[in-house]
Amino acid sequence: MKFFKLTILTLLVGLLQVVHAQAFEIREVESPGGLKAWLVSDKTVPLITMRFSFRGGTVNDPENASGRSYFLSGMLDEGAGDLKSQEFQQRMSELAMRMSFDAEREHFGGSFQTLSENKDASFELLRLLLPSHASMQNPWTRCAARFCWGSRVMKKTLSVLPARHC
Repeated sequence: MKFFKLTILTLLVGLLQVVHAQAFEIREVESPGGLKAWLVSDKTVPLITMRFSFRGGTVNDPENASGRSYFLSGMLDEGAGDLKSQEFQQRMSELAMRMSFDAEREHFGGSFQTLSENKDASFELLRLLLPSHASMQNPWTRCAARFCWGSRVMKKTLSVLPARHC
């Protein structure tokens, strides 16, 4: 009898969720520079989430620099503009902002998330981040240690990345 009641309750909860479900409108948008994206809007959650991906990835790493894309993905959130690594991380925390980057075999991408109320400051931080790495100051040592550790682990377990430089 308990099983029957639990089943009915589960079905009712599921039915209520279906009744309250909303169909999201998905629109294709284009930037002034010609980049196309899908825009999904849900006004019930005060959160902005963005995922992006570019063709590239580890398949394009030079043979003598295997792991370069992986290393870059670890470096991207290590400072922006005039902000050094710790200042940048502190600012992200103040804005309730998260971002991460990842190098896959054929794509290099990232994700970004912030509260709607912090969107202007958060997008400004993201904007500062992307072009600033050509002249970035040196948190190389910390990321090199992280990269080399990951490279050694992968070499031991999967024999995927050579760790010549670690």
